Amino acid sequence: MKCRNERGRFTEGYRRDLDMEMIKNLYLNGKSIENIAKQMNCNFATIYKRLKDMDIPLRLKGFQSMEKNVKWAGGKYQDNLGYVHIYKPEHPMANSSDYVLEHRLIMSEYLGRILERQEVVHHKNGNVTDNKIENLELISSNNKHMQQHHAKNREQSLKIKAILKLYQEGIGTIEITKMLNIGAGVASYHIKQAGMARSLTEAQRLRRKRESK
Repeated sequence: MKCRNERGRFTEGYRRDLDMEMIKNLYLNGKSIENIAKQMNCNFATIYKRLKDMDIPLRLKGFQSMEKNVKWAGGKYQDNLGYVHIYKPEHPMANSSDYVLEHRLIMSEYLGRILERQEVVHHKNGNVTDNKIENLELISSNNKHMQQHHAKNREQSLKIKAILKLYQEGIGTIEITKMLNIGAGVASYHIKQAGMARSLTEAQRLRRKRESK
């Protein structure tokens, strides 16, 4: 975005679309301000100001940028959503900033082919920083990915309803855990979340009532 300053010259306006986290990580990984500006399609002053705004200590002149430093072994940064990005400028799946999402890169290397744009790499345990191949699953499209998430949410909702129903009937958390084959503490967690925790007297009354049937 261009705008005129008080002298009538064109300058770059405040770019709200720039990824501050990426700028920080690129610079801290050794990339020069000039190269970051070129990569992000803006001018030197914009990147310089962003780094100053984030209180990033600027390097002295003569420091070798990561592209020239023989000790640099590749950049990596984590975005605001937790996804890990790897610096791979020559990779076919690299974005306009020369980074590839780590989970997509690992799946691509595992399959021995480039992933299609519509293919989604799903984290089985929900932790997007856990990019071990055993935690990754390839799904053919985002629609199917969303369907899988919805199905999982429905299953979770039904399980919670079953926990609360059994608890209302006077069954204890240990028995519920065995009956529903769920992890220890899961029943107690959802019962507390629902605000249904009962007193010892109430638990005993319900148990007697159930046993008398």
